[in-house]
Amino acid sequence: MSLGDIMGGAGLHVFAEVAGFVQTGLLLERLVGPLAFAAVYVASGLLAGLWGLSAHPVSVSAGAAGAVFGIYGLLLALLVWGLIRPSPLTMPFAAVKGLWPGAAVFTLYNMVSEGFVSESMQAGLVVGFVSGIVMAARVEAQKPPARRVYAALAATVAIVAVFAAPLRGLADVTGEVARVNEAEARTAGVYDAAVERFKSGRLTAEALAQVADRIASELHSLQTHLSSIERVPEEHRGVLAAASEYVRLREDSWRLRAKGLRAGHIGTLQQADGAEIAALNALERTAPASQQ
Repeated sequence: MSLGDIMGGAGLHVFAEVAGFVQTGLLLERLVGPLAFAAVYVASGLLAGLWGLSAHPVSVSAGAAGAVFGIYGLLLALLVWGLIRPSPLTMPFAAVKGLWPGAAVFTLYNMVSEGFVSESMQAGLVVGFVSGIVMAARVEAQKPPARRVYAALAATVAIVAVFAAPLRGLADVTGEVARVNEAEARTAGVYDAAVERFKSGRLTAEALAQVADRIASELHSLQTHLSSIERVPEEHRGVLAAASEYVRLREDSWRLRAKGLRAGHIGTLQQADGAEIAALNALERTAPASQQ
C-alpha cells in the first residue's frame, strides 16, 4: 500500500467522522451544555476503545468512531426524554430530519470499513444512550448539573481502570513469531555456510552433523520457551500453535539430517527434507493474512 493510499484512506475516515459529528454535535451541545456534551463524548470514546480492546487485545486502531456513536446514543436518549416529558427544551423528532445526511455518511462508512455492527458502534451507542438517560433526566427544565456530570465521568474512569487491568501482561505473540523467523533465517544461513565448506573439503561429514545438532539444540530451547508462554490472546493462539509446530518439525529435521550425515543414509536425509518442508509450511501460517 502506498503512502498516497494511506493518506487517502485517512482523509476519507476523517471526512466521515466530521460529517457525522459536526451538525449533530452542535445541536446537542446547545441542549445539554458543553460540560455534559464533552463528558458523553469522552466517556463513549474511552469505553468504546476498552470494548474494542477487550475483543481484540492485540489490534491497533485509531479514530473517534466510538465517541461519535456516543453522541448518537445521547441523541437517542434525548429523543426518549422528549417522548416522556415533552417541553420546549427537549428535542422534537422534526429537528432530527436535518441530521440524517451526515449521520448516513458516517454510519455507512463505518459499516463498510469495520463491519455491519462494529464494537465502536455497539459500545458508543450504549454508553452514549445510558449517559444521556442519566445526565439529561431533567433536561426539559435545566441543563444537567455539574455534579451529575462529574459523577458520570468518575464512573467511567473507574470502569476503565477495572476492566483494563486484566488486559495487562498479555503475551506479545507478534514478538515471539519474529524471534522464530529470525532463528530460521540465522540457523539456515549457518548451515548453508557449513555445507559450502563441506563441499570444498574443508569440513567433514561429522563436523557438518555437529552443526545440525547445535541448531537442533537451539530450537529445542526455543520450543521450551514457546511452551511456557501464558496469557495468550485468543486471536493469536493459532499463530502461536503454528510457531510451535514449526519449531518441533524443524528440530526433527535437523536431528534427522545429523543422523543421515553420520550414517551416510540417503533415506534419512530425505526424511529430513520432508520434515523441513512441513516445518516451513507451518512457519508460513504465522505470517499476517496480508502477507500470505
